[in-house]
Amino acid sequence: MAAPTKGVPPPPRTAERARLAAAIERKSDAEFQLARVGDALEKIDETIFERLEPAVRRAREDLDGAIAAAPRALVAKALGETPEAGPTVAEAEAALAAASKELADARQARSLLRDEQRHREYAVDQAGKRVDEAAKGVVASDPARQAVLDEFFRCGRRALHCAQILRTVGTPIQGAQAHGLMFRITDAPVPIDRVAFRPDPGWLSALAALREDADAAFPPLPEPAPEAVLESEPAEEAVAA
Repeated sequence: MAAPTKGVPPPPRTAERARLAAAIERKSDAEFQLARVGDALEKIDETIFERLEPAVRRAREDLDGAIAAAPRALVAKALGETPEAGPTVAEAEAALAAASKELADARQARSLLRDEQRHREYAVDQAGKRVDEAAKGVVASDPARQAVLDEFFRCGRRALHCAQILRTVGTPIQGAQAHGLMFRITDAPVPIDRVAFRPDPGWLSALAALREDADAAFPPLPEPAPEAVLESEPAEEAVAA
């Protein structure tokens, strides 16, 4: 898909790009929902650790204090004195029960959110796979890919013709096939180091952009550079159509 000209609206999306746009939108929504659950988990963890668990500890300490103070309060009453201020055992027990219940509810909510987080993570993973599948459909149907494929076969047919000539004049060429490039020049005039396959950086960037933007454009067909090819490509190639 060609890049849109400034001030000119982009052409209508193909069916493949429309499917990709929908898949990207679903993935974005799945990521948003996962982020919401993550935020909620962070908040509830903060509530548990910073407020509810300390509250339960304080309530237990208050209950221990109330239990220890109960006999002294009875003594003070018997002597006609005013007991020390503080919660009664019943009040401290009620406060501890309430704090413990709130903490238990929060922990249960955290468990539910963790289950929901796993569900949302799976949804994001599946949405990402659907984006990848839709992006492959765009690539397979895009004229830019077809132009590269046509050029590949044009070059392949010419290379095979050259292989035919070289074999005719006695230069050993092994494995030349009509369906693509799969042959070896066994007596190359200069030594050429074998190099590993490296993805095309322009198309690699374009594929990454396509997974984020259904209207992302592909690079133009590269210009022939035979000298650069001879310098960088290995002597032995195995490229299948």
